[in-house]
Amino acid sequence: MWNDSSQLPSCSEKYIISLLFYVSVKLADKEKILRSNVKMPNEIEEKIMKEFDNLKERLKTEELQSGFVENIIERCSVYLKDKSWNNALIDLRKLLKEVRPLDTQELIRLVAKANDAAKLIKGKEIILLLAGTGAGKSTTIHFLGGSTMAETIVQRMYYIAPITIKNPDLQKITTTPFVKSGTRYISPVTINFKDIGGSSSDSVILCNTPGFEDTSGPEVDIANGIGIVKAIRT
Repeated sequence: MWNDSSQLPSCSEKYIISLLFYVSVKLADKEKILRSNVKMPNEIEEKIMKEFDNLKERLKTEELQSGFVENIIERCSVYLKDKSWNNALIDLRKLLKEVRPLDTQELIRLVAKANDAAKLIKGKEIILLLAGTGAGKSTTIHFLGGSTMAETIVQRMYYIAPITIKNPDLQKITTTPFVKSGTRYISPVTINFKDIGGSSSDSVILCNTPGFEDTSGPEVDIANGIGIVKAIRT
């Protein structure tokens, strides 16, 4: 978050991200902050109010003063003065989504991941798993890859989850019982048949993908489309 802010010119997006960072610091564990390499201002609350004033000026300059934005600014002003950091954080996230419908920095990162995956599978035979978010692509890959599966309860919900993961490629494949994607980019997993009880020494590459119309935002949808095209072409 901080790196994204430091790379931006003076704009409303920059100040919102900066505020999100500083407010998150107020909510974070002090020991973790001390261990981080990010330099903090001595008077962080004064810095927050200064950045908030800068944000209000930028919103005027960029003519982004809709009723929705003004309501959030009014509420945030109260929250910040009252040191209600949780409420301020929630509204600042809403404001960022309004001001920045597409996170270009995140899109660049995700496309780079898709490019890395395309290089790994170039010229190889692959099986590309395509389905909507929550269909069970990640769970299926874990099962096919030899992970030990068991019924698990998360927030009173039953689902089948990997308990023992043998294949190191599967460590990066996360599963969830919710209709929310845990996959943000194409992830190739090499499965050696001998490792899962087969007699052949051959292997196959299974590619996990984010779901169509992914719940993680338009950045994932765009990067997913690019990644799928590159995977098919290679």
